[in-house]
Amino acid sequence: MKRLMSSYHGPFDFIRENISEGDYFNFQEIEWLFVNDEPWHDGRVVVTGDAVHACPPVIAQGGAQCSEDAWVLAEMVTQPGDIDEILTAYTARRLPRLTVVVEASLQLVDWEIHPETEGANPGMLMGKSLAQLAAMPV
Repeated sequence: MKRLMSSYHGPFDFIRENISEGDYFNFQEIEWLFVNDEPWHDGRVVVTGDAVHACPPVIAQGGAQCSEDAWVLAEMVTQPGDIDEILTAYTARRLPRLTVVVEASLQLVDWEIHPETEGANPGMLMGKSLAQLAAMPV
């Protein structure tokens, strides 16, 4: 772990220097989920948030997108109309923003795992992704 953290500085210097031989570390595979090819509802049952778009926490958008899901869903289901059509439209409305977040998150994770990747530019990708989100309707 000390070797893996050797290029991180600031608070990591203190953390790294205080790691002992017997310390336990939990290494978990990076997991993600993005349901973008099937409905997010069955009748009146709807799934939202991490149940349909969980991504690695690299651009701080997981909670933001879950909150947006709730806000958009509440806005849409309180309008008159056929509930199946409304829930289908809800999914279609959310997919463009979530695609930006999930794709950017996965690219950033890949660059983190493979820092030698030619052309990798995390700052540019984060800025571009957040600019896209700012320009898109919620």
